[in-house]
Amino acid sequence: MMRSQYAAETTPTFVELTFLYGGEQYKVRRNPNYRRISKRKNKNGEYTYTMESAGVELTMPNGQVFPGKNKDTNEKIKEIIGLDVTQFTQISMIAQGEFLKLLHAPSRERKEIFARIFNTSIYGNLQFQLKEKSKSVHGKLCDNLNLMKHELGNVSCPPNLAGQWEEAVLKPETGRTEILSLLQQMDGLLKEQKRRVLSKEEQVGKQLDKVRVMMGRAEEINQLFAQESQNREAVKTIEKQLEKLKQKHVEWAGYQRELEETYLPMLPELEQKIAEGKNLLPKYEVLKQKQSMLLEYEKEKQKAASALKQTQEQLSSLEKENHLLKESLENLEEVLAGLPEALQQQKDCQAKREAIEEMCCMQKENDKLLESLEKARRSLALSLEEYNIRNKEYDRRNQIFIAEQAGILALGLEEGERCPVCGSEHHPLKAALSKEAVSQQQVEEAKELRAQAEAVMNKEKESCIQLQEKQEAKEKQIFFQGRKMFGGEFQPKQLNQELDECIRLQKEWNLKVQKLE
Repeated sequence: MMRSQYAAETTPTFVELTFLYGGEQYKVRRNPNYRRISKRKNKNGEYTYTMESAGVELTMPNGQVFPGKNKDTNEKIKEIIGLDVTQFTQISMIAQGEFLKLLHAPSRERKEIFARIFNTSIYGNLQFQLKEKSKSVHGKLCDNLNLMKHELGNVSCPPNLAGQWEEAVLKPETGRTEILSLLQQMDGLLKEQKRRVLSKEEQVGKQLDKVRVMMGRAEEINQLFAQESQNREAVKTIEKQLEKLKQKHVEWAGYQRELEETYLPMLPELEQKIAEGKNLLPKYEVLKQKQSMLLEYEKEKQKAASALKQTQEQLSSLEKENHLLKESLENLEEVLAGLPEALQQQKDCQAKREAIEEMCCMQKENDKLLESLEKARRSLALSLEEYNIRNKEYDRRNQIFIAEQAGILALGLEEGERCPVCGSEHHPLKAALSKEAVSQQQVEEAKELRAQAEAVMNKEKESCIQLQEKQEAKEKQIFFQGRKMFGGEFQPKQLNQELDECIRLQKEWNLKVQKLE
């Protein structure tokens, strides 16, 4: 009637009885209804739970198992012994002289009578010892579980494995293999993430190399600026020299005018005195040299002016290019500073959105489970009511049948025949059946109806338990993830609002990332 909760999922639950009858040995093996793990995996590759139906197996003296269903096997056992379970129990108690006392005794005394009849004190002692040992082992088990839960609680799980991880953590005693598998997957993900980070660092290094090249060009431009400053100084020097030449030219021009004003009137005389003026030729030669020098200075001045103009144009072009390079460099630095954060924010928003959407799906599943659970509870209430009715009817008929045992035995007694109870051969006052007397068949019919109602009730109860376990596990998972993401005040009704806010932020970061790219 019960199965230990500490038994392994693959351990069968049964009871066996070996007995002798007529000098021959028989063995009966029975198992109750209980849940066990399936022997095969489902289409998802997972083991599920299935219901093991109640069964009975009879091994005959020749070692062969009696063929037939449960009902046929039970009938065969009654055929061998000649009694059913009710008759056997009644006869065994009558033989002990405890039957009437048992009927009128309170619950505590009935317990003592049963203990004395069936010698169950050894089981009481065994139960006490097992209870004490259970306390000791349970304490160690709790310590180990707390330590294991503490270590598992420190594990940071990736979002894509969060659901499996939370489900495995909920059953750490039996999910050891699944937990180890998830930890190995996490280790692989961390290695892959490290590889991506190294690849990203390599890309950033290449971009930094490009920036260094651009900075080298900028340094060359700065050198050109320095050279342009030197050219300006050279132009200023040339301009000063031109000013000096202009002053000398003005002086020579004035000197020439003075000569013309002085010597032109005297030209006829000078022609006459050419010979005398020959000594003035060196002065004219010097003047020609000065004029030639002046022409050279004019050419140098024009070249310097042209060089100055080209230098100014080149300087203006370099200033524009330098300005553009500075703007490009600033923009690139801004992008390099803001793009990783924007990408991370975009990734975080996407992960958060997926987690919230997953919780929304889980909440819908939880609502469906609540509806199914409510229907199952209503159905269970109806089946429980039906079982109570059938049970009361069976108890009524059984009590009447037990009370009428004396009358039933008296029906077959004849004068001179020995009574099976008292042994007397005379029966002057035989017990008579009352008007409410029922037959054993009627009791069996009521018992069968009660068993059918109990089977329906147990089936409904099992369905309720399974639905409630699924619903509680789903709700616990929702609250666990929700409080982990939103804090201890989380309520499932805020999921839709959080999802809308997450979608809005994700759109903003997507636009920012597109702009930066």
